[in-house]
Amino acid sequence: MKEVNRWVLDSECERILDKAGILYFRKFMLRLLCWRQRMDFKEIVSRVSQNYKDRSKIEAMNIKIWIEEVNKLYKKIQEWLGEFIEQGDIIVEAGESQYYEFDDDVESTNTLYLNFGGDRGPSIVFEPAGINIAEALGKIDLYYLGHKEEIVSLLLVKESDEDFHWKIMKSSQDCKEFSKESFEDQISEWMIKWADVQG
Repeated sequence: MKEVNRWVLDSECERILDKAGILYFRKFMLRLLCWRQRMDFKEIVSRVSQNYKDRSKIEAMNIKIWIEEVNKLYKKIQEWLGEFIEQGDIIVEAGESQYYEFDDDVESTNTLYLNFGGDRGPSIVFEPAGINIAEALGKIDLYYLGHKEEIVSLLLVKESDEDFHWKIMKSSQDCKEFSKESFEDQISEWMIKWADVQG
């Protein structure tokens, strides 16, 4: 009977790791540990409290990094488009956007708008979605204004403690490095599809 129970717990651990990520696995393991060791109330409170204090510190650090990386990305985009911005072919605007990061914790950063041909032309939107994302530190929704049904995700991927890079993801099968070339390819695809590109 014990062997069957051990197998069930092992498969439950695997399911939690695969589906929900390490945070939920830690919660599960804490519950399991409490059950096996019959911890007293004081120890349970101490462990739970420490876990959530650690989590709050990590979340605060991740939000700070996220906002810094979003701002760096916006600067890089404007550098890539510098020639067009100087000529007035693209007008760059930013508007503050707020979103819920964790329960009632409201964060804000800027949504970037690239307006092609002035106020009446098509717009490309970079709308931050936040850091509460599986497989990435954060996500920006990139779309052609008026066609949000074809959102492309920009994912902030963590390589090491201080090394981050962006990936562009159209689908789970189509994810690649975000670069000047991949950015221009995506914008060109949308412009050909929805904008007036005929001279």
